[in-house]
Amino acid sequence: MTKPALRPLFAAILGALALNAGAVLDVDSLDRGADPCADFYRYANGRWIESTPIPDDRSRYGAFDQIDERNEKILRTALEEARRNPPPAASAQGKVARYFASGMDRDAIEKTGLAPLDGAFARAAAVKDAASLAATLAAFETQGFDAGFNFAVRPDAKESTRYLAQLGQGGLGLPDRDYYFRDDAQSVKIREAYLGHVARMLALAGAGATEADSAAKDVLALETELARASMTNVERRDVDKTYNKMTVAQLAEAAPGFPWQDYFAAMGAKDVPQLNVAQREFFKAFAKLAASEPAEHWREYLRWQVLRSAASKLPAAFAQENFDFYEGIVRGKKVRPPREREVIEVIGGRYGGEPMAQAMAMIFVRRSRRRACRRWWPTSRRRWPTGCARSSG
Repeated sequence: MTKPALRPLFAAILGALALNAGAVLDVDSLDRGADPCADFYRYANGRWIESTPIPDDRSRYGAFDQIDERNEKILRTALEEARRNPPPAASAQGKVARYFASGMDRDAIEKTGLAPLDGAFARAAAVKDAASLAATLAAFETQGFDAGFNFAVRPDAKESTRYLAQLGQGGLGLPDRDYYFRDDAQSVKIREAYLGHVARMLALAGAGATEADSAAKDVLALETELARASMTNVERRDVDKTYNKMTVAQLAEAAPGFPWQDYFAAMGAKDVPQLNVAQREFFKAFAKLAASEPAEHWREYLRWQVLRSAASKLPAAFAQENFDFYEGIVRGKKVRPPREREVIEVIGGRYGGEPMAQAMAMIFVRRSRRRACRRWWPTSRRRWPTGCARSSG
């Protein structure tokens, strides 16, 4: 069948789908001036693309983002209701409702300042050698500060009936290792902006201008060495290269210079029998840096990583500076999103993977089940199903 013959067929199929699917298929978005045989994406979406601007608080916009907006409104309503009608304080739902309320209390955040970070800053300032670095990184891992590398427990990729401790590369302030080495104009601009961003954040935290500038250069140099040893995103997709099961003793032999046994003991995992070291070369380089890099550079790096990890929860000056770089310069957003969205993302993460995400989901389920019960089981009935009776209040 020739292309000219196919064009009416495409139109007929799309028209038939529109009749059957109603609002599911938006035929008004079709760009009938585009050739569906040459560019079907343009044919199907052209008019929608031309008529739909990207909101200033987003870096992209499409159907999934519209779904995300809808879900965000539902979660925001559920959390606001939980604030007004708090679940039991000791329950997971009660904890996440209070966490949401604390994130929305900007006056309290400004008044508190950096005080919640005093302990982490003191730990960073006390690092003097590889042993104290190990203890600090273990503490930071349990407190949610990203630094050095990543530790997790996940299903064994090649033996799914068991869990396995995992070590993975990390510790970078830029989105991935290639940002440190690309030489195109945009990448150079981002690195220069990153240097300024680190210096401004350190200055906001109390460093003098000269001290902040010097520390930012040290941070970038250390992160560049970590990046140099890191796998690229493509390399990380290789399931065999990123599966390197070994004991802690074998890791210590392969990556000398860092007290691995002490690190795992501080993590509460001193008896871990095996672990997967996803990027072997990274950990060799990391251990070498732990032993050879001046302690002052590690202290500067750790202080920066504390600020970076906590930035969205800190006073407005820190949160705005964090947004201006990561969301503005790197991702192209023009304005900050509503505060509710920022707090919900802190709670659940961008993909629902943060520790409190399930508790937020429980609030949503509680609210949805209660509404469903009221809709389908009128109060005039003497007996409601057990689930409705529990959630009808």
